[in-house]
Amino acid sequence: MLVDLSMPLCAGTPVYPGDPAFRFQTVRTVAEDGCLVRELGFSSHFGTHVDAPSHTIEGGRTLNVTPLELLVGEACILDLRGLARIGAHDLPDSLPANRVLLHTGHSMAWMDPDWLGSHPVLEADAARKLRDLGARLVGMDTFSLDDSPWPVHEILLAEAFGETAVGSGTGADSQTVFRLASVSKTFTAYGILKLRDEGA
Repeated sequence: MLVDLSMPLCAGTPVYPGDPAFRFQTVRTVAEDGCLVRELGFSSHFGTHVDAPSHTIEGGRTLNVTPLELLVGEACILDLRGLARIGAHDLPDSLPANRVLLHTGHSMAWMDPDWLGSHPVLEADAARKLRDLGARLVGMDTFSLDDSPWPVHEILLAEAFGETAVGSGTGADSQTVFRLASVSKTFTAYGILKLRDEGA
């Protein structure tokens, strides 16, 4: 069974303050031009996305040189619903896989106007624990894993990790091990776009 964890990309998807709004328009039609062509515009951190080290580290690794093996493979879900701030004490002492998705339940309210400002966050000690337990990719069903001044970004991305903000959780518990593939963005009614951004 395949489960799409990505957020829909549409006009109603929340945009981080100061980032460009999502843009979608038809520039050619089959009726008039013989083919359908659409223009899409959005920031690299809109909707479900992966942060490379270059996101917060000057000269850090970009997504185009990130090994695909990091983004595809066995992963586990940690059920952390109901927690506003996730500390090391909230995490297990071992992981069944080195790709970890943190299920807070926050993605279920993505249409809420306060969605960006009220999301659960991972504490620095929790990020260090995940790193020390061998996690190589950490994802969370929020816009970001932490908030300003972004200590979790520094801890995880400095170790050449990947971080990803994912969409709706599957409802699985922390013992579930599944195969994760973080390789595309899904657009509501627009199809699928494979991303290989040289500057992200």
